[in-house]
Amino acid sequence: MTGPNTPPINSSPALLKEVRRFADDQAIGLSTHVAESYAVLEAVRARCAANGVVEYLERFGIPGPNAVFAHSVHLTDKDIEILSTTRTSVSHNPVSNMMLGDGVAPVIKMLAANVNVALGTDGAASNHSQDMFETMKTASLLQKVHHCDSSVIDAWTVMRMATAAGAQALGLNDVCGTLEVGKRGDLIIVDVEAVHIQPINDIFSQMVHCAKSSDVRTVVVDGNILLHDGELLSLEVPKILHNARQTQRDIMNRFTSALQ
Repeated sequence: MTGPNTPPINSSPALLKEVRRFADDQAIGLSTHVAESYAVLEAVRARCAANGVVEYLERFGIPGPNAVFAHSVHLTDKDIEILSTTRTSVSHNPVSNMMLGDGVAPVIKMLAANVNVALGTDGAASNHSQDMFETMKTASLLQKVHHCDSSVIDAWTVMRMATAAGAQALGLNDVCGTLEVGKRGDLIIVDVEAVHIQPINDIFSQMVHCAKSSDVRTVVVDGNILLHDGELLSLEVPKILHNARQTQRDIMNRFTSALQ
């Protein structure tokens, strides 16, 4: 995928036109952060004579079935209508939005308008964690408390956002996202005997609200077992951690030297 980071903050009209042209020419997708903070909405209204960020991006053909709009927090009703009619996907990043104090995305409105809403974590700099189980739980609880309604979103919907909706957002729904004949064998096996998951009344609710990433015992990708009984089979974890720590020290040393 290609795409500007946060239009219109860092993207000129010429760049937006070129991004869409390039994506179409190369038959690739578009990924961009949209209306993440209220400041972005203020900027598009002050600079671009548009009422909403998605409405502004539509001028350049940015929305579309091969586009993923991350965050999408400060949307107008017209923005949501455009997302729906253009079949643009949204990557909802609840943990990042909460950590940065950006606000609450109108997930319920988007789902009601048949917008494909998937789940994301955003980067470590604005989340500190890439844990999708944490993301599922947060996505569920955030909407419930925001709407003061415990039934506003159900666990099955949240789990679908983390799986099938994500595959659709990436244009991979014919390949993965669900277990079906003809699709890749991508799956995880979760230890539901863990104390914090028992007793099970609703398996979907337990997965969303109780399970943790550490409960994943097996990971299968395209039929290949990558994690078995909690042990990685293809990666040397101690070596990776050592290299990560060394890289972090090198970066901080360069940063400190640059400030001196």
